[in-house]
Amino acid sequence: MVSGSVVSWEGAYTTAEGDIYEGHWDSDKLATNTDVDITYIEGSKYQGAMKDWAYFGKGRYQYPDGSTLEADFFDNIPIGKLALEDPNGHSWFGTASQGYAWLQPANHYYEKLEKTGKTYKKRNMDESAGGDAVNKEKNSSMNKTKLSDNGDVK
Repeated sequence: MVSGSVVSWEGAYTTAEGDIYEGHWDSDKLATNTDVDITYIEGSKYQGAMKDWAYFGKGRYQYPDGSTLEADFFDNIPIGKLALEDPNGHSWFGTASQGYAWLQPANHYYEKLEKTGKTYKKRNMDESAGGDAVNKEKNSSMNKTKLSDNGDVK
């Protein structure tokens, strides 16, 4: 390398631990305020801007379970409005402040579906009669078998 020159390139760098940093590099450092893709060895990923080796600005973080968080980041911490998609494809929206997040579900109809379905009605009928049919059958057959003090069947 010639003294005083700045080396600039697009590419990927793999750390000794196996993490992969992809993006625009200036003088062997990830360029500031450009988008990067980082894939961590445990399976999480980050796509977005970085500043001083920290998530900074708009970004998308994917957890190893497949959940994704889209947010503005400041020094690796999500701030402001958040959008999270869980591994089941359900969306959650909220806000983050001072390292804490508040999320609420969007388009989740679990309770509505649960309370109108056949399973809910059957379970409620079974519970109102003192428990579900499976447990009643188990309990009644268990009550018929008596054991002696040493564990032998009488």
